Amino acid sequence: PLAADLAAGRAALVLPSREALDSASGEQLSEWLKSMGGSYAYRVGYFDADGDYQEVMFTGDSQSPLMADAPGLAPHGVQSINHPGGQNVLDQGLSVRFRTKVLNGDRDHIFLNIEGEHAAGLGPKDIALIRSEYTPKGRLVPVDAD
Repeated sequence: PLAADLAAGRAALVLPSREALDSASGEQLSEWLKSMGGSYAYRVGYFDADGDYQEVMFTGDSQSPLMADAPGLAPHGVQSINHPGGQNVLDQGLSVRFRTKVLNGDRDHIFLNIEGEHAAGLGPKDIALIRSEYTPKGRLVPVDAD
């Protein structure tokens, strides 16, 4: 939807200055982070059993998602809003495939950790691709923070 709006002149991408970004908060900061990251979800690491954050190691595994179309986060489900019925997923083998399911294997949801949160995984096999306005611990800025 954003690409169509930009192409038709109904929307404009505004990139803030470093100073404006540093002083932003609440909804404004959330919107800037969302637009600056594009409409993608990125792989983040995981928290180990001791609660320490671990980065993802690049393995080249074609079954290991690295990036995808950003998901819509709605009560009716978590999946790409750009492509009804699926999402494009870049894997560590650097191939892009259109996936009709958000599960990686039998149980691992690519956009949610094992506790159902849009945040970092809770172990090395818990893959999570998160939107740019989120951090490994969850949403960066509450919408009503102003």
